[in-house]
Amino acid sequence: MADNIKVKIITPKHVVFDGLATAVTIPAEMGEMQVLYGHISVVSRLKHGKVIIIKDSSPQEEFEVEDGFFRVTSDQVSILADRIIN
Repeated sequence: MADNIKVKIITPKHVVFDGLATAVTIPAEMGEMQVLYGHISVVSRLKHGKVIIIKDSSPQEEFEVEDGFFRVTSDQVSILADRIIN
């Protein structure tokens, strides 16, 4: 069983997602990156694209984001998106 990472996706209007994941794919400014538990710390700009949240026991969730910032620590991903497009 993989360790889970806490994920939060926030827009100026509301919290879009707040839960646990085994992996998160983020459209970073310098290219797409995947984050797992224990990842090194990163702060970067978010570009337009899909955030993909992979969970152990349920289907993956996808959110199309439009710009913003994100922060990764060893056990948490915080995504501050300008807006979600769905």
